[in-house]
Amino acid sequence: MSNQISMLQNPGAAPNATINRWIENVRKFYFELSHVMGKTFPADGLSRRRKQPGDPERREFEEFLDTDPPDPITYSKKYLEDDDPLPFEAFRDQIDTRGGYLQTVSKEIINQLLFQGVEEEEELFNRDLELQQLLNRLEETKRLSVKSEAASVLLQAASQEEVVDSEEDEYPSGWRTSRGKQLDQWVPLVQAWLTTPAIKPREVAAKDWKGFEKFAARFFVSKDGRLYWRENGEGHHRLYIEPERRMTILKGAHDANGHRGHYATLSFLTKRFWWPEVERDTEIYVELATRRIAQVARTSKIVVEKSTVPCRTAESMRTILEANSKPGCRFDILSNPEFLAEGTAISDLFKPDRVLIGSLQTPEGLSACQSLAAVYANWVPKDRVLTVGLWSSELSKLAANAMLAQRISSINALSAICEATGANIDEVAHAVGYDTRIGPKFLKASVGFGGSCFQKDILNLVYLSESLHLPEVAAYWRQVVEMNEHQKRRFSKRVVDTMFNTITGKRIAVLGFAFKADTGDTRESAAITLIRDFQSEKAYVNIYDPQVPHDQIWADLAEASPLAPVETIQKQVRICSSAMEACQDAEAVVIATEWKEFNDIDWEQVYSNMNKPAFIFDGRLLVDAEKLRKIGFSVTTIGRP
Repeated sequence: MSNQISMLQNPGAAPNATINRWIENVRKFYFELSHVMGKTFPADGLSRRRKQPGDPERREFEEFLDTDPPDPITYSKKYLEDDDPLPFEAFRDQIDTRGGYLQTVSKEIINQLLFQGVEEEEELFNRDLELQQLLNRLEETKRLSVKSEAASVLLQAASQEEVVDSEEDEYPSGWRTSRGKQLDQWVPLVQAWLTTPAIKPREVAAKDWKGFEKFAARFFVSKDGRLYWRENGEGHHRLYIEPERRMTILKGAHDANGHRGHYATLSFLTKRFWWPEVERDTEIYVELATRRIAQVARTSKIVVEKSTVPCRTAESMRTILEANSKPGCRFDILSNPEFLAEGTAISDLFKPDRVLIGSLQTPEGLSACQSLAAVYANWVPKDRVLTVGLWSSELSKLAANAMLAQRISSINALSAICEATGANIDEVAHAVGYDTRIGPKFLKASVGFGGSCFQKDILNLVYLSESLHLPEVAAYWRQVVEMNEHQKRRFSKRVVDTMFNTITGKRIAVLGFAFKADTGDTRESAAITLIRDFQSEKAYVNIYDPQVPHDQIWADLAEASPLAPVETIQKQVRICSSAMEACQDAEAVVIATEWKEFNDIDWEQVYSNMNKPAFIFDGRLLVDAEKLRKIGFSVTTIGRP
C-alpha cells in the first residue's frame, strides 16, 4: 500500500504498470484506505496474509453487483497537518498508460476514463463525421457515376442501419479460417463483457480465457454502444463491422479507389473499419475480379495490370485464371504500371519518360509483351518502351515513388540541420544536385509531400517487406513517412515559436490547400495538418486555394478534427475567395501550396492590411524573402535560420 500512498501524496510520480492494475481492480470494492506502518506489514503483506480468527466477515464481490456503484475511496491521513491527497481526476491521464485492462474495471470507471477524462480517445473517433468524409471521397472520385447510391449503402452498412443485401452481397463463409471463425464468435462476447465487466462470458473455454482477455483489451465500447478496435499508435480507432455488412463495405472501399487493387483498397478500408482477417478478406475480394475474367472469357486473352500492386501479384492472378479457365483458353499476364502525375497527366501520357511493360520470360509472355508494345509504338518512340520481367515491373512502380518520396524526406531532414546551423538549404540542394550521380530534381525542401501515391506506395513497400520477414527494410521505408509527418509538425511548431510562443486568438492566413499546385486534390495535404495544429492552438484561420471546392475543405477539416462539430470549426476557420481577402487583418501568412499566383500578389498592399508585426512563413520556398523583409515582413522559410 505504501506505493499507492506515495503516488497520492506525490502527484509528480506517475504510476507504473503494476500500480495501474491495482488501481483499476481495487476500485471495484467498498473500503476505506488506511496507512499501515511498513515495518509491520511489507508492501505485499496484505496480499499474502491469510485470513485470521477474529477477522471481520467480508462480503463477496458478487453481492455488490445489484447495488449502487461504490462510494469514492476515502483516505485517512497519518498526521492532521499532511496535505489532502489529490482527487482521482488528477491521475486520469496517467492511468491505463499500457492501453489495456479497461475491460476489467467497473462500468462507472470505464465511463470516466473513456469518455470524460481522456480526450484523445474520444477525439480519434467520431463516426458520423468520418463516414461523411468517406461519402465525400466516394463522390469526389466520380467512379460511381456521380450517384451517391453506393455511398449511401456504405454509410447505411457502417452505421448499422438495415440494409437489404442481394445474393451477391452475402459474406462467403468459405472465406473464414478457423481462427477467423473463432474471433467472429468472440467479438460479440467482448462487447458484452466490456458493457458489463463483472459478468465473465461463460461461452469462453477456460483454456482460451487468457487469449480472449488479451484480445478483448484491444477494444472499447463507445457511448452509443458501438464497438471500436483500439488504435494504439497514431490514427483513428476503427469501427467493428458485422459479417452481414462486410461485403457492402468491401465494395464501397474498392470502388472509391477506382478498382486500384488490393493494397490501395486495404489502406483506404483499414483507416476506418475493422473485423477479423480484414486483410485476408480484402485480398480475396480483389481476386474476384480475376475470377470474373476467367468466367466470361471464351477465347485466349492478354490481361494487363495497370494498378500499383504488391510484387508477385501477377503470380496469384495467373494461378486463379488457369484454375478457372475454359477449355482452349489461355491467359498471358502483363504488368504495365502508369506513371502519370496529377496536373501533368495528359503531357505525361503523350510524352512519357518511359513506358514499362513486364512479362514472363517465356515465348508466350514475350509475344504478349510485343503485342502491347506495338500499341504504344503509335505515339511513343521505341527506345522509351522498356520490356522487363513481370516481377521487376511490379516492383519498379513502387520503387520509383518510394525513392522520390525518400529524396523529399532526405532534403527536408537536411533543412532542419540548416535551420540549426545557419546553412541555406537552397544552396545545399543546388550543390548536391550538381553531382551527376544525384541530379537536381526533387531536392526542394518543403513542408512535406502529400497526395495519394507517395505515402500509399511507401506503406505498400513496408507491407511487402514485413510479409517477407524483412523488418529492417520495413523500418527503413517507414521512416520516410515518419520524417514527412515530423516535417509538418516541426513547421507548425516553428510558426508558434516565432509568434512569441502563442497564436491563441491570432489570425493566420493559409495560402493553398491542395497537396500541390495545378490540382484540386487534397489527399494527405500538408495544409490539413497545419490548420489542425493551428486550431488546436486556438488560432483563427483564413484559407484560400484557387481550385479546391469549399465543401472539400470543410470535409477534410472535419475529418482532421473529428471531435469538433462542423459549426465549431466554421467559427474558427473562414474560407476566402482571394489571397488578399485571406490576408486581411491577419497576423501571419503561411504558404502551404506552391501556386504561381502567390508570387504575383501585391505584398505591399498585403502588408498594409495586416496587423503588425506581420509574419510570413514560406513552406514552399516560393517567395523572395529579402524583398518581403524590405517591405517590413518578418519572413521565416524552410531550411534557413
